[in-house]
Amino acid sequence: MTPRHVLTAVVVVISSVTALSACGSFTPAGDPSAPSSTANETVGAEDTGGVEIDPDVFTYQESVDRSYETFVVRDVEDTPQVLTGLERASGRFMRVDSFGVEHATQESLEQAFADGADSPSYVSEPEVTDDGIELYLDCQGSIEDPMAVTLRTVLAEELAAAGYSGRVSAVIIDD
Repeated sequence: MTPRHVLTAVVVVISSVTALSACGSFTPAGDPSAPSSTANETVGAEDTGGVEIDPDVFTYQESVDRSYETFVVRDVEDTPQVLTGLERASGRFMRVDSFGVEHATQESLEQAFADGADSPSYVSEPEVTDDGIELYLDCQGSIEDPMAVTLRTVLAEELAAAGYSGRVSAVIIDD
């Protein structure tokens, strides 16, 4: 790892720690003695300008042997603003690795891949439905807890920045 990559990684980790601490949930990815994050974490309205993300969004569910990779933004009053927030979140989702690190550059993400990390392979275009605006994130059916926490944080940040206030829920798809 070059000094530039180290500096980038440190900045990204500090930014991630700050964002996660602001949301009230942080578990160091490399600390085996720390408790792992749980499916009960919620990014609350008080932390994100009114955005509430249900704890099952991006969470691995043993009962169906996969993570919920599709979510719906409910009660949307300003569709263009929410679509803009989801587009920004989508770009950031693609730079979040399986260890929960959001990479600032593609080069940093590629180094993480060389070190054994994974990231989403695809993010769908937002789709306006009767329930709200849905988006699908392909992580091959399994999202590790550190990654899920960072993805929920990114989603909350971008929706709040777009002026959205409301609830985001997992979409349960029966096979």
